[in-house]
Amino acid sequence: MEPHLVVDDSLEIIPESKIRFNDAPWAKVKHDIMILGAGGIGSWVGLALSRIGHTLHIYDFDNFELINMAGQFVSNKNIDVNKAEALCDTLALFNEAETFLAYSFNEKVDENTPVLPIVFSCFDNMKARKDAFESWCKLDDKIVFIDGRLTAESYQVYVVAPHFIERYKETLFSDEEGSELPCSYKSTTHTSMMIASEMVNSFNQHVSISDAPFSIKASLILFQRDVEY
Repeated sequence: MEPHLVVDDSLEIIPESKIRFNDAPWAKVKHDIMILGAGGIGSWVGLALSRIGHTLHIYDFDNFELINMAGQFVSNKNIDVNKAEALCDTLALFNEAETFLAYSFNEKVDENTPVLPIVFSCFDNMKARKDAFESWCKLDDKIVFIDGRLTAESYQVYVVAPHFIERYKETLFSDEEGSELPCSYKSTTHTSMMIASEMVNSFNQHVSISDAPFSIKASLILFQRDVEY
């Protein structure tokens, strides 16, 4: 089926799948965005960003397992498939073909991985997070580094604009310092979807009105949500 296109008042051709939010200020410019980690956070971030129409560069060296269906955006047809590759294939099914563009990289991210000016850090370990952040800091044209940290029923989001770099460094620690949760209480779909929404909304506000907060911390159990600017 051919995609439906609509012409607005400025004679810009708008894909029908984007009409519902075309007037949003954050929808005016499409970006190349790096998603590092395609699991509980990155898979849902990918869905939201692809629907807006951004070009995605998705990195993950791991494969989907059946256990990942507890919190990740994965089809049962993608079990034992590389997460980055599987996510690209799945996102293609949930987007209008003419507006979807994503690249998968079956690679482990380290200090030598080149990064883009816009990075969504969706890791489950601190070393990869720190390596990616240090690479991003070296860029002359860096825009924003959005870091998500997730448990089964809580999350933290850090929106690191260049002027927040030193402040963000204070939140970093080694993997050995982190507390390990039981395997049976690590992941839920609804919390993963919530942190992805917070991260994408923060990005939208950053690129459109430059008023995104530095951090958002939420506990679903306590019904608490704290925002710091």
